Amino acid sequence: MYYEKLMELKIKKTNNLSGTVKIPGSKSHAIRGIFLQMLAEGEGQLTNLPDSEDIQNAQKTCQAIKNGDLQIPAGNSGLAARFALPLLEPQQKLVCGEQMQARPMQPLIKAIKELEEKHETEVDGKISQYLSALLIAQPLKPYDSIITVKNPNERPYINMTLAWIRDFGGEIQEQNNTFHIKGGQKYTAKSKVIPGDWSSAAVFIAANALIPGEIQIEGLTKDPLQADSILPELIENWPQEIDCSKFPDLLPILAVIATQKKLTRLKNATHSRIKESDRITAMAEALQKMGAKIEEHEDGLTIQKSELSGAEVDGKKDHRIIMALTLAGMLAEGQTTIKNAEGLAKTYPNFIESIRKIGANI
Repeated sequence: MYYEKLMELKIKKTNNLSGTVKIPGSKSHAIRGIFLQMLAEGEGQLTNLPDSEDIQNAQKTCQAIKNGDLQIPAGNSGLAARFALPLLEPQQKLVCGEQMQARPMQPLIKAIKELEEKHETEVDGKISQYLSALLIAQPLKPYDSIITVKNPNERPYINMTLAWIRDFGGEIQEQNNTFHIKGGQKYTAKSKVIPGDWSSAAVFIAANALIPGEIQIEGLTKDPLQADSILPELIENWPQEIDCSKFPDLLPILAVIATQKKLTRLKNATHSRIKESDRITAMAEALQKMGAKIEEHEDGLTIQKSELSGAEVDGKKDHRIIMALTLAGMLAEGQTTIKNAEGLAKTYPNFIESIRKIGANI
């Protein structure tokens, strides 16, 4: 991949951004589609798949499961690793990358064991990927299942999983955060177009609002199943408090936008601490170095309107942090250097070319 050996980015204040950006397909939609297509009977085709490391890892994972390989390579894709786990045979071993090894899996492992033993479990919904993984796997089991969710979080992602399952012919009943799943079901393959990725578009949507010029963003459609599609509405009607529980991936870009708006409290984003990095601490440290008045909380950040100055900051090899700090660098006076900037290939390998093409001083 292009960015595997990229160690740092240097960004100078950018006074104008103009041109057209084509947004890649949604990673969240695509990985759900790849897994369901692998589990389905018949033929179907997924188009507009993004060309990124997470997608390649999901495809490798599914191919290895289908082949009955003993080692299942998931790389650093949280979705691929978690979706794979309930599908593995006892002799199979999930092999994850260093970044993924640091992220929690134990609640999912516990839920899988309980479902096998007593066909019923309670799962923590703070990380929606646990529930999504179980919802995809359980209709194919030979027994009926009941899954109760405590602390339900990131509801749009659960809705996305349910929509994909139903598209492929699966049936799941839900009542009061309890899911009843009939066993012995089958999935039927379908051909589907992957919609554009609102998460990847976030930096361009924010830049359009904060930097003079006009960016034409192609490839996006309204999609209530993508939580991050709320960003344009938030920017237009910027509140003093933002509950990030449904869209924790937006926290880094929201923190940068807040420096240009008004006193803002980003809350209910604890899940952001267990992504590719601890995104709450990463953004607090980086924006403080750039002169932002920012306070860190267990569940988020409080940010005051601030003038940003160039500084050396740490991208943590985290694609969301790197993209957010790229925007901060374009807004800041002077030069910003982002160290550990080699995480972009995870979801958006052409990000630098895309933003440079429209005028970013990078």
